[in-house]
Amino acid sequence: MTQADVQRSIASEAFVALPTIHTRCELSARVKSDQTRTPKQSDVVDLSALCLAIPLCDLVLTDSFMAEKAKQRKFPKIFGSLVLPGHANGLEVAAAWLDALPAVMS
Repeated sequence: MTQADVQRSIASEAFVALPTIHTRCELSARVKSDQTRTPKQSDVVDLSALCLAIPLCDLVLTDSFMAEKAKQRKFPKIFGSLVLPGHANGLEVAAAWLDALPAVMS
């Protein structure tokens, strides 16, 4: 594969449509365009984790800001994930969700 082939692949709609790439691009844009908050160094780590977790996990706990940005993009609906803030209320909802899961036989 040549350099040009790689560039064409990365620029393709199919590449951008990959759930992890799509999530990363959309969340990054939301975070960077937010005028009410100064970006934090931890945003890079949060975005890296969330672009994998949101499309692949059923339950995601994150900070309130990132949870709100994910909900604004309707990622919970798109991917069928529950994205919650990690504060007390979010933890209570997460615990109730986990308690409602069927027991796993070992």
